[in-house]
Amino acid sequence: MAMKKAMLSFCLFILVFMQMTGCGSTVKSDQEIIRIAYENLSEDTKKTIVDWENAKIQIEKSNDSAGYLVGGPNGVVSTKGKDTYMITFQTDEHEVSLGPVCVFLDQYSYNFIGVGLRD
Repeated sequence: MAMKKAMLSFCLFILVFMQMTGCGSTVKSDQEIIRIAYENLSEDTKKTIVDWENAKIQIEKSNDSAGYLVGGPNGVVSTKGKDTYMITFQTDEHEVSLGPVCVFLDQYSYNFIGVGLRD
């Protein structure tokens, strides 16, 4: 009986330890995802955003989409084959010329992939 109790205690300890140390992926709230996307925009782009806290989040699955071409930190890249979040920010330029700003983050690591190319 003591062995079972010790084993159960050990398993619970490991489970709690894994959660506390962030083992595995940590799920972020919509507001955190929007904030990460917003923080990756240039200051000039941020100035055009209207009400950034209310951006829309859409999940783009790699098998559901042909992907998007996005301007990433190292040039133009494709989101094809990647599960991503597409965060859409409305701008004061929306109806006039360029449309909204779409930021793409990796769905699992929340790393910045790039900003959707605009007309």
